[in-house]
Amino acid sequence: MGGVNAEWQFKMPNDNEIPLEPWADPGEPTAEQAFERHILEKKIFQIEPRRGSLAPGEQMDVTVYYYPKEVKLHYLKVFFHILNGKPLIINLQGETLHRRA
Repeated sequence: MGGVNAEWQFKMPNDNEIPLEPWADPGEPTAEQAFERHILEKKIFQIEPRRGSLAPGEQMDVTVYYYPKEVKLHYLKVFFHILNGKPLIINLQGETLHRRA
């Protein structure tokens, strides 16, 4: 049969952020950066599991959860990376049209 194991992971936009020193001034975020930060802080999109390993022929379910906190359109770009492979950009999008009763 052949093949090799595939190590994979989803990376959120803030996974590689380096914490700033208290004295550092990050400047004002753009509207896009502020929107992305809001989605990440509120954990509107969650992926489980975020990483794993598959042997040749194996399958695995991955679940994307959408937890809207307000009525609006939410979107987020997430990286899907297979070790030694080219990362893919996954566009997550969800929309709430009205408040739940």
